[in-house]
Amino acid sequence: MSATSAYAGTTIAIPTAVREEMSETALQFTGTDLRGLLDVLLEALKVIRRTGRRPTITINGKLYANHDLRKVAALLPDEDLQPHHQAAADVMFAKKQFGYRRTAYNIAERINSWRTEEQKQVALKAGRTSALPVLEPFPFRHRGFSERTIRALMDCSIDAPERLLFMKPADLKKIPGLGKASVDEIMRYRAKFVRRRAD
Repeated sequence: MSATSAYAGTTIAIPTAVREEMSETALQFTGTDLRGLLDVLLEALKVIRRTGRRPTITINGKLYANHDLRKVAALLPDEDLQPHHQAAADVMFAKKQFGYRRTAYNIAERINSWRTEEQKQVALKAGRTSALPVLEPFPFRHRGFSERTIRALMDCSIDAPERLLFMKPADLKKIPGLGKASVDEIMRYRAKFVRRRAD
């Protein structure tokens, strides 16, 4: 089924249930007003929720693969959302969206991170979670920190030694697992970069 968008000369091909499963995950856009691509990305989100598969998108004859939705988002103009698109974005996102391109990137990220319930169950059974990345101790190596200090920092989600430079000394002492020796290591590291303020 083809639907004409609010923009002159713009046509968006929306999949129907009658088509084959393969063609259901293919969307088309033809037109010169690229703000209509936001409608296509919103439709892509509906398709992935319905089928569990990311759609391919054809824009004015050029095919974008289902993993290239960020490239589609990059085509949108960097201008304020019109009221009907702002309303659609407000329903989808908790935070107010600003501009076509930024909103399109956020939609593309949501599409790329979407998982079916079956995929979520498989990930849970495998013991993998996508909520927290595994922190690696490499940024702390060769900076004068002991293994105990590194482990305590990583356990508190301090993932880069640079973050220590912006913390107050009193806050450093509140980090669980840091003893006097660990705090001394951190203070020696900080002394290389942070000058003492004249009081």
